[in-house]
Amino acid sequence: MKKKLLFLLPPTIWKCPEGDFLRNISGHNSMRNDVAINQDNVLVSCADDGSMNFWDWKSGYNFQQTHSKPQPGFISFEEGRFCAEFDKSSLRLRKGELERG
Repeated sequence: MKKKLLFLLPPTIWKCPEGDFLRNISGHNSMRNDVAINQDNVLVSCADDGSMNFWDWKSGYNFQQTHSKPQPGFISFEEGRFCAEFDKSSLRLRKGELERG
């Protein structure tokens, strides 16, 4: 069951392709980069500031927030989390963060 989402700033979720408004969600203080949803209706969003939020898709309740730890020598905009996806079992979350090489 794949849901198609368009995730915009301000935090609004629309049903695509119909364009129906579904809900507003908030919780990030910077640009969101990606969202992922699993079969248990857990929505994950990640942002430029290194934050990752976990939401209940149906209610919009933000039940968990995490933040990547800044590495020595990094500045604030280098903490970004850029992508997130659940594996086929919907049990494991893969994420991509900025890595300084």
